[in-house]
Amino acid sequence: MQLAELLGGKKDIVSEFQLAMSKQSAFFHKRFKAELVLKDGTRRFYRCKATRKDLALLEVLHFVDCLQKETGESIIWRFTDEKLFYLGSNIPNRPSKVSQMKKWLLKYFFDLEN
Repeated sequence: MQLAELLGGKKDIVSEFQLAMSKQSAFFHKRFKAELVLKDGTRRFYRCKATRKDLALLEVLHFVDCLQKETGESIIWRFTDEKLFYLGSNIPNRPSKVSQMKKWLLKYFFDLEN
């Protein structure tokens, strides 16, 4: 409660709205965490500032690249909600969901021998 409310003044609607939105955004948007495995086997966790996966990926890649340059050793990392580990700051290109779906449909209906 603010001093203005105690004295019978007007409420600060903007600060109340900002407070409500900060609580709501923290509730609905999770921040991504990456698990980094160093060469000696120690595990470190890096919490991204981004709430979107593509921005968090860029943030983690930049962090891993800087860490590799500083230590001079390769780093294995992954997002904590994934099972796939990546080596270093290079990520192989993955096929898009549309191309995967097309390939699955063609394989299902036309039995391709690739």
